[in-house]
Amino acid sequence: MQGVKFQFNEKEQHVIVLVDVSQLTGPIDTAQLITLFLTTPHQQYFPLTDEIGKFIDDINADLQQANAVKHETTFAIIKDAQLVLTVADDKMSARLEVTAPYGGKIPSTSEAITFCHEKLVTRGISRKRIEALLERAATLSTGKSISEVIAKGLPIKEGKPSECIHLVENALERILRPKIDDKDIADMRDLGDIFTVTKDTPILRYHEATSGRHGYTVENKPITAKPGKSIPLKLGDGVRVNQRDTNLVIADRDGMPKFDGFKVRVDEVFVSNGVNVGTGNIDYRGAVIINGDVADKMKVIAKGDITVNGFVESAYLETKGDIIITQGAAGQTVDNNTVPNCVIRAGGTVCIENAQGLDIICGGDLIVRKQLAFSRIVCKGNIFVGKQDKADGILIGCQISGRGEITAGVIGATSGSSISIDFTQEYNNVHRAAASLKKQYESLRSTYTQHQKSLLEFKGKKLPPELSSKINLLETAIIKEKQLLNWLKEKIVENKHQQQQFAQHLTIKATHTLHSGVNVIINKYTWKSKQQFGPSKVFFATSKWEITPLV
Repeated sequence: MQGVKFQFNEKEQHVIVLVDVSQLTGPIDTAQLITLFLTTPHQQYFPLTDEIGKFIDDINADLQQANAVKHETTFAIIKDAQLVLTVADDKMSARLEVTAPYGGKIPSTSEAITFCHEKLVTRGISRKRIEALLERAATLSTGKSISEVIAKGLPIKEGKPSECIHLVENALERILRPKIDDKDIADMRDLGDIFTVTKDTPILRYHEATSGRHGYTVENKPITAKPGKSIPLKLGDGVRVNQRDTNLVIADRDGMPKFDGFKVRVDEVFVSNGVNVGTGNIDYRGAVIINGDVADKMKVIAKGDITVNGFVESAYLETKGDIIITQGAAGQTVDNNTVPNCVIRAGGTVCIENAQGLDIICGGDLIVRKQLAFSRIVCKGNIFVGKQDKADGILIGCQISGRGEITAGVIGATSGSSISIDFTQEYNNVHRAAASLKKQYESLRSTYTQHQKSLLEFKGKKLPPELSSKINLLETAIIKEKQLLNWLKEKIVENKHQQQQFAQHLTIKATHTLHSGVNVIINKYTWKSKQQFGPSKVFFATSKWEITPLV
């Protein structure tokens, strides 16, 4: 463009533009100057486009008035690479953006790190990432940007709760796993030998709760990890800890190992080849294994697990542990007009091949492999009818009081026999417990607050020596009250979790058919199946029962 010239000022290190108005052929604008500037050897410098507007206005004014004057101003400057640091909302990472320089320099790695420190990012900075980012920025065109995460905080690792690792098989797990023959066919009745251990056998390893790993943000703010819940190991009869490894539990006698959460014991074992009039009833302090049938009107009572490798007919079985019946159990049909004559009482899980006409109360799960029919059931765990990997069994004509999920292949029958499934009692128990815990907590907190206030008042006064012992007693009481408050708080949290779980487990699943005549109840909320459904799930949501196809 005639009359316009760009020069580099070595002293000031910037580009100037010189305009001779007498040589211009017409008005000029910013775009024309920029276009011309980009054809010069100085195009790598940063043009001050926002600041030359008045300069151009003065030139055009002189041109209009035919003033033959010359104008000069700074047009472009050297601009070093620009750094912008962005910290994530959670303060766990920081991203550095580099804008390529206009004829200037790119900062060194140390200068970039200093910049991060000035922006309060001081932890988790990766020198290698910054070096690589700056090297890439050096290849960019002027004004182009590139960014990379160059700092990361250390996330916390929550502590792990206490854990028990079984080193030998649980008797129930062994029973539930059928024996496989040489043709890979499962024999549901040949379940192998009942597992027992000899004295000094390692049976359990205890892992203590871990404290977790604390973390920090890129701004060097500490983050405290929550320690894992510590649950002490409770040793029952027949076990001891290894002297060299106090987290290893070994059998202190021959018997059947029994695991219940963090409780472990080895029960003495009584073995009988059937129970009948000839053998008499059994009442034993340990585990009982019956390799045969339990006959009509016989009783088997034990503190440990009861395992019947046979059939139970109109008998009475009771234990605080599990009951396993490998073939089946039967009694007369249970209804409101009959007294049950085949009674199963277990503190733990009940596992039966076939069940008809039973009166069952169990504190754990109820597992029936084939058919559960015309029985009265109170179960505090889940009810599962079918094989271990497939709910293909039949549930008909039962009265059930439950608190867990109920799953079977077929629920109900075409004959019109009804099923009653009532969750009311257990649901109310959980909520009554919540109210009771809250009431105890509020009462104790009031007492604790008053005792603390009294202690502060006493400590602010000069008291006779004979009262010092009473002050000590008050301090001891406050410590115990604080411990009890913490325990109640934990129980309230556990109860809240139970309520949430209970709501989730209010489910009946039929994997094949759900017949009419199935009644489901919780307090005033009822649902009745009035037609036959295919695979279905009945569940409780927002104060009402709903049914949906089971996919």
